Amino acid sequence: MGVVKYILGISKRVISNKRLSEKIYSTKLLILLFHKKSYNFFVMKYAYLHKNFRNLSFEKKTIFLSHTVTLLFCFFPWFSASPVYTEEFFYTAFGGPSFLMGIIIFFISFVVFLLFLDQLFEKQKINLPVSENLLYFTAGAQQFLLLILVWSVLTMVGRDFENHEIRFGLFLAIISQICGLVATFLNYQLDQQKKAKEFFSHTTEQKKESNK
Repeated sequence: MGVVKYILGISKRVISNKRLSEKIYSTKLLILLFHKKSYNFFVMKYAYLHKNFRNLSFEKKTIFLSHTVTLLFCFFPWFSASPVYTEEFFYTAFGGPSFLMGIIIFFISFVVFLLFLDQLFEKQKINLPVSENLLYFTAGAQQFLLLILVWSVLTMVGRDFENHEIRFGLFLAIISQICGLVATFLNYQLDQQKKAKEFFSHTTEQKKESNK
């Protein structure tokens, strides 16, 4: 009887271990399938966004990248100073006496960034009350003026310190907005040329139909 119980105990252990290994295998299989599906999803999303981004004109790409760069460099140093008796400190867009203008600059670029994301994902959830070029030009002009004001304010602040410096974050934000304004102007000209071509093509078609 003892031998039979021992054999039964071993068989139960083997069966339980087999079931456990089957559960582990099925769990691993589910995890692999989930990772594969998520990977395929992200790959398809990336390819979809990449295709839509490539379909944008060079001017629109420049506008999008200019505001993206401005968003990024809001987190980089815009000003630094070295007081005599304390350690060196930095100001980003969200620090110092110009923090309110920095927040507005970040917010405007973030709104333009969301508008482009809406186009890239083809959601069409944002309806603009004005034309895109007018919005881009207004946003870019406000950004440029605010950045110049920030520069002047930080320059005034720097007079209180012997060693101070306007940092690269502010310079690159200004340069990116200048590029965005130029791209907006070129994009406006392209849209006007397209409208003129459509108008003349429409009139020529009407003339052909009237001659028939």
